[in-house]
Amino acid sequence: MPDQFLPDRQPASIARDVMGLTRDTLMVALRFLGPALGQPVFLDTGRDHFATDGQALAYGWQPLLDRYRASREQVARDYLHLILHLVLLHPFASQKARPDYWDLACDIAVETIIDELNLVQTECPGTLARRSLSRQLKQAARALTAERLYRFFQVQNLADETLLLWQEQVFRDDHCEWPMRFTQPDENNKIKQDDKTALHPDTEQEEAQKKACERWEAISNRIQVDLETLSQSWGGRSGTLTAAIERANQSRVDYRAFLQRFMVLGESMRINDDEFDTVFYTYGLSLYRNLPLIEPLEYKEVPKIKDLVIAIDTSGSCSGETVQSFIRKTGAILSQNEAFFQTFTVYLIQCDAQVQSVVQLKKPDDFARYVASEQLCGFGGTDFRPVFQLVDDMIEQKLFTHLKGLIYFTDGLGTYPEKKPAYETAFVFLNDGGNQVAVPPWAIKLILHEEDLDQL
Repeated sequence: MPDQFLPDRQPASIARDVMGLTRDTLMVALRFLGPALGQPVFLDTGRDHFATDGQALAYGWQPLLDRYRASREQVARDYLHLILHLVLLHPFASQKARPDYWDLACDIAVETIIDELNLVQTECPGTLARRSLSRQLKQAARALTAERLYRFFQVQNLADETLLLWQEQVFRDDHCEWPMRFTQPDENNKIKQDDKTALHPDTEQEEAQKKACERWEAISNRIQVDLETLSQSWGGRSGTLTAAIERANQSRVDYRAFLQRFMVLGESMRINDDEFDTVFYTYGLSLYRNLPLIEPLEYKEVPKIKDLVIAIDTSGSCSGETVQSFIRKTGAILSQNEAFFQTFTVYLIQCDAQVQSVVQLKKPDDFARYVASEQLCGFGGTDFRPVFQLVDDMIEQKLFTHLKGLIYFTDGLGTYPEKKPAYETAFVFLNDGGNQVAVPPWAIKLILHEEDLDQL
């Protein structure tokens, strides 16, 4: 900014104008991000780097003006970087085991998007190094969403030197104010708000953060629709952004809770506290010392698995490692004694274009042994119909007493049955490719991610 414009005005006022000019410049270049770019209010808190709590964008006028004099593109990139964090809901993610990994994953994800957009307004030094890092990570992690990168960092257990090197390449803003942080920053770093938005007590602050998250979820959904319709002219330049927004807007799946829909009510040997009258029990003990007037019921109706079929697509398009991960995690859930009745029937079927393996499990321990010893077989084409025909035959042979449903793990690329079966069916996908697959209207489509299973 030329110095002749400074003497007659306060630097803080000029800094606010710089923020507004930067916002407007990005709005002209990225119209589909308009709802997000104009959302945060500007707060001059004297900090060195941009920061946000989801409601305000904090900055310091002196560092901002110094940075703007050196390169207005740097300021525009910093602004866009922070906004993309909010659009992708990074600040509102659940608390991570390694915040440094999550910060790095989020920064790499948004910097990759900015480089892909290839705007002259955000062109800064270091592009070649960042793009080289993005190519390297995409090849290793298969996707550059923050969630996938975070999991990759956990598996790889990054060396401190690597972590610091990558942080230097992508650092643009301070994440200490993100609502996901459980630890409170000190008073010097806390965003100062004006009288109308004074710091809330803890409960009010949580409510404000919840509303901020809901507001950004709505903005993110609106931008996703715009990218898929009105802004298709961006073509490949918005591919990574579109994929990241789709991933951010997908509802989180509790796979353990999902499995409960395949349970049925039945009597189980356990104390039924719901129907136990403590008054008569304690009165009897007080009257006769050791003789209660009523004993607690020793059985209770509980939801458990009675009959279930789990089919595994072992066609060539399904990764053996992915399939084994699904079997292992499902087995870990279902092997718990409280998930089954004392007698149950679970069939594990492997199938590609034809049924390759059928194994019956009768005890919880059987599942663990299956996961440890069974080998995958098949790896041909994909046809779902043989599994459904086999299950229908089993029903006719009365091999089930009460079949609740069938869970089919697959990539979805195969031939589906035309008729709805007599039992509930769920097709489970373990990647984002399931978004593009159309399953029959009578079936449930569940898209899981590896991090969803890792949390079990």
